[in-house]
Amino acid sequence: MNHQFQQWEVMFDNAIALRPSNPAYPAYSGVMVIMGAPQDGWIAATFLRPVQFVSSFVTSSRRTILTAFDKHHKPIAQVETPGANLAHADAGRSPNVQLSIAIPNIHRVMFHTFNGHLTLDDFCFGF
Repeated sequence: MNHQFQQWEVMFDNAIALRPSNPAYPAYSGVMVIMGAPQDGWIAATFLRPVQFVSSFVTSSRRTILTAFDKHHKPIAQVETPGANLAHADAGRSPNVQLSIAIPNIHRVMFHTFNGHLTLDDFCFGF
């Protein structure tokens, strides 16, 4: 999946698009999600030109942090979920929590769950 979306000026690292077989990770819309793989716990997206907005609906087995980086790989913004948000879990959090960052000159973002599992849906960005 690394270069599959290069025509839209984004490249993914450690990501696979699939139809989730585990009902704890439902899609937000449609039937496909992006899952962190082959390594668990993170997904990164690098933009071929800087963006000003990134957003996705996240379902994870642990707290997820979305970090935006500048062209020098320095963190410039960060947001996070309060904790795990699997469907039908006792945590009291719904799946598909939206994480968004709006700041100029985002060159890369990383979703990280600290050794958990995560899926993204409706990943979007704007120039």
